Amino acid sequence: MFGKNRKEVIWRRLDNSAKIFPLASSKKYSSVFRISAVMKENIRPQELKKAVELALKKFQSFRVRLRSGFFWYYFEYNAKEILVEPENNYPCKYIDPNTNNQYLFKVTYFEKKINIDIFHSLTDGNSAIQFFKEIVYSYIELCDPEKTKEEYRSDRKIVYDTEDSYLKNYKKKMKGNASSKKAYVLQGKKLPLNAIAVTHEIINLQQLKEKAKENRSDDYTIFNCCFML
Repeated sequence: MFGKNRKEVIWRRLDNSAKIFPLASSKKYSSVFRISAVMKENIRPQELKKAVELALKKFQSFRVRLRSGFFWYYFEYNAKEILVEPENNYPCKYIDPNTNNQYLFKVTYFEKKINIDIFHSLTDGNSAIQFFKEIVYSYIELCDPEKTKEEYRSDRKIVYDTEDSYLKNYKKKMKGNASSKKAYVLQGKKLPLNAIAVTHEIINLQQLKEKAKENRSDDYTIFNCCFML
């Protein structure tokens, strides 16, 4: 995201779906999601940090900071050091740019687990998974290069880029046929800010499959589930 002389900083606009998150997000509503991977051995912090740096060379769209323009926010190249820290807080916490070298994602680790928390304005889940996979692949290669097989990295030659899917796929003349029902409002006492709670449920899989078959449409079945591990 530099110009030809590497002194001219390049910026880019947020896509249509990303514009709302900087305006709506706060410490109470973080707009952050998490992806995790559990390894077989305890995490090596130095190798993990190097893996993130290598991944950022391939995924330049993640090496940015959020800036405020006259009308809209925009992304600008971030040359600061990436931070990789032990996990010491709850998942999906609001990412404070001032304590994270202005990056919009945060990589942490705990024993054998690697986490990445990402501000939703930066990317969607699909691109986040690709970026996280690159981090994990690079980490494994750094820790045990002799056992890493090249065929596992068939995506090396893929060129990753950014796009605004709204501009690409939106058709003004197409009429919407979506319908919705009144949402169910959860009741109960809200957790205070910075508190953590984990709910465990045991579900009979056979009964769940039968219920899904009863309620599915002709073309597809929709499951809307949320798990915090």
